Amino acid sequence: MIEGFRVQENQTKAEVNTLGLLAVESLTPPSPDIPRRRKSRCLELCRFGKDSTELLEQSKITQILEAEAGLLAQDPLRPLQPFLGLGKADTCSSLSALGLPVVWMGLKGAVNYYRLLEAVKGKKIVLCPFAKHIAQILFYLNYKWLEKHMDQGRASVATLILNTCSEEPSKSRRDNVTGYHVRRGKICWTLAACLGAGILLHGGDAIRTIIKETFSVGQLNVFISFVLRTRPGSVRLFHSLEPVVKAIILGVPAVDLRPVVLADNNVLVRQEELAYVYAADQEALADQTTEETWLAMNAESIAKEKMSEFLPNF
Repeated sequence: MIEGFRVQENQTKAEVNTLGLLAVESLTPPSPDIPRRRKSRCLELCRFGKDSTELLEQSKITQILEAEAGLLAQDPLRPLQPFLGLGKADTCSSLSALGLPVVWMGLKGAVNYYRLLEAVKGKKIVLCPFAKHIAQILFYLNYKWLEKHMDQGRASVATLILNTCSEEPSKSRRDNVTGYHVRRGKICWTLAACLGAGILLHGGDAIRTIIKETFSVGQLNVFISFVLRTRPGSVRLFHSLEPVVKAIILGVPAVDLRPVVLADNNVLVRQEELAYVYAADQEALADQTTEETWLAMNAESIAKEKMSEFLPNF
């Protein structure tokens, strides 16, 4: 149980609304009058890289705009449907309700999640995008924790995982751990840490595009910086959903999430509230200069700082 998370009987609608900004209706895509040309120009003016001298190629700008268009494409209530069928006597972990292993820390947890993600990759198990992204994040966070704290001797964390799985730790399999599963988990975590964990509920299309197009570190830095500059309404919405996502990651009893999902659906994020988000985003975009250059942030350092919220003694 996270302190202050359980919905009490005397909580007001506003308080419940803050905890559970979950859209019930289908989301309306951003207004088509948002000028793509202005966005493209804004990205052309961005500088990134070690010396802040790199510029984006046009193809990379197109990829970023495609990902940005998917930020509010999902109904955030849909991934939480498993919590609606739970009764008061159901004490399973929120992770279990999503089809994920409860144990994710330590070498045992790494093996659990590696096997799960391999099964998903091989299409032997199907997870909804939200559950898959949660699994990738947990695998990545634990992997980094193991790198820092486990007495590995001469073996890498990837090799230890594969040895425990009774698999020959060939280079190709090690690359599968680090180049595939760890990389995807790092992307999901960086986005959640910098833009708000609600992006995992709202922005599955954006995450899919970023992974599919194999964004470089620099390109991901630009994307995150661009969203922070031009989508403040969306970012506030993502952060408002963070308590729900954090509760799931920390494995609170699934039944404790049910009131948040159900409580007074009539006052949860509606079209008019989303219209406010879009208005804030459009205003921020209109305020962007079309002449002066600007610098991308170092998203990786911010994401690393936030790890301590989930990992003990990191």
